[in-house]
Amino acid sequence: RTEFPPGGLAIGRGPALEQIIIFVNGPRIGQVWYKDFETLAQVGNPEEQMHFVAPSFDAFLTMLTEKPEDAPWSEPL
Repeated sequence: RTEFPPGGLAIGRGPALEQIIIFVNGPRIGQVWYKDFETLAQVGNPEEQMHFVAPSFDAFLTMLTEKPEDAPWSEPL
């Protein structure tokens, strides 16, 4: 069973099931956070899996950029 933060709504995920979460209510309302599930096995505290990303969804969107053509991860798999 996966612990999910109260008031959080997943809006994206990474290749290892990491989640991008926006809070729709509670003290973090409007904030965007990153949840790293691999950390739970190491720390044992679900709150320590959470990493602040942006104060709002608009701020999060301004952080997104296209990946550069010369980026090492831009090669096809």
